[in-house]
Amino acid sequence: MPFVDGNMPARRGHARGLRLAAALCAAVALAGCASAGATPLYSIQVDPTPTSVPKPGEAAANRFAERVAAGDLSYHATFTGAAHSAGNIIGLSGSMDVAAGDYQVTTTYDFKAERTKGTFAARYVGGVLWSRIDRAKWTKQATFRPSDTNSPFAFITGPADVTFVRTDRVDGKDFHRVSFEPSLVITPDQIPAPNLTQEKVVRSSFEVVVDDAGTPLNGEWKLEGRGRVSGQLQEIVIDANIVFSKVGSKVVIKAP
Repeated sequence: MPFVDGNMPARRGHARGLRLAAALCAAVALAGCASAGATPLYSIQVDPTPTSVPKPGEAAANRFAERVAAGDLSYHATFTGAAHSAGNIIGLSGSMDVAAGDYQVTTTYDFKAERTKGTFAARYVGGVLWSRIDRAKWTKQATFRPSDTNSPFAFITGPADVTFVRTDRVDGKDFHRVSFEPSLVITPDQIPAPNLTQEKVVRSSFEVVVDDAGTPLNGEWKLEGRGRVSGQLQEIVIDANIVFSKVGSKVVIKAP
């Protein structure tokens, strides 16, 4: 094969090399056009994640929790129930008013075995608690802690603290049961019995019926605790049926 200058291939091979180089340049140019603006051969479409819609009962439970957590809920409530310990039953009844963070509650206990009655009352205003037994003088409680509150919804901070239980249809309307804990309407140390000592709360819970708007209507409250009755350690169970009214109305609570 002839050579030029002793190193370069002949013109025929040189021309073939030029054609190959031109083809490569064209391929690179086409690839650049495709990456710059050409329509891709295929695409992947990802559907958005569907948003779950809560059921009516769950929505009502959320509304109830949000109304309570807002910190400005007011209402009146009445209740009846009993305290049980080792076969002894003490009847109870009372009423409560709540205005945002303040509350007042009065509970009357019926000691059937002794045929006597006793009353415990408490008022919590502006971070200070006063209490009294029967008609004694109101006493400021210096050792009161927020965890001792008698306000039944005090520990609800949002929907995560409330559980939807079920929906009942009554007379063509839906009513929703929700539950939560803890809830302290009454505590064992507030029972005016001189032979009851070393009282302790073990567990408390509240199942409340609300409407579609999350308004509390009524409920069943229960507390499990223990204490010494005449020196003997016993379990103490307190339960009450509670009815709410005047929800959202103006309630004024004053210090004694």
